[in-house]
Amino acid sequence: MHAIMELAKAADLSVIEDAAQMPGAVVDGRKAGTWGDIGILSFGGSKLLSAGRGGALLTSNPASYQRMKLHCHRGNHAFALSELQAAILLPQIEKLNERNQIRSNNVRTLIKILHPFKGLIPRTSMDEPDSEPSYYKVGFLYDSSYFDGLSREQWTAIMRAEGIAFDAGFRSLDKRSSQRCRKIGTLPRSSHAGACTVVLHHPILLGQEEDLLQIRKAVVKTTGAQSFLTHGSASN
Repeated sequence: MHAIMELAKAADLSVIEDAAQMPGAVVDGRKAGTWGDIGILSFGGSKLLSAGRGGALLTSNPASYQRMKLHCHRGNHAFALSELQAAILLPQIEKLNERNQIRSNNVRTLIKILHPFKGLIPRTSMDEPDSEPSYYKVGFLYDSSYFDGLSREQWTAIMRAEGIAFDAGFRSLDKRSSQRCRKIGTLPRSSHAGACTVVLHHPILLGQEEDLLQIRKAVVKTTGAQSFLTHGSASN
């Protein structure tokens, strides 16, 4: 974010920072959404802070704030949150830091207990300086060769049948419409991530340690005995 803000300043550009899925996270020593000239939060049904729909804009720029305020008064173009939705959000905001810490702790535990499974490579860094993650989802790169050749879709279906809501990850940028985003080149890493990522959604990350151990037990069932014995032990 330091580099982005410096680049934007040199080019006389404003930065709109999308923090929709990570309220409360810290990036380079500052809360996500407070780096940009305008920050965006989402309160959709699946988000860490949810009012069913809607969101919020953050800014310290008086001119931007005035434009936002005027726009929100145009009922045919914008729909402000109701007082009932705001009342639903307030206790969630009060618990946000505590829940973010629980999720972070559980992700650390989950990475540790899944470490023997070489076909699940965590796609998160827990040790970035002056940064604290906020987990809307936690992702792993899935390698079918460690799971008896099961495709990602077959593997996630088995996990869901075991009661563990592992899902395929987001579509990669190379699959997005050119009207949605401009792309340079073939984006091979994005394509690989889009084809191989599996994710756990944030409600699971608020569970107890026994819930995390249930995830490991389910993963064991999808792992070939020989590859598991070769690359790790369930007691690790």
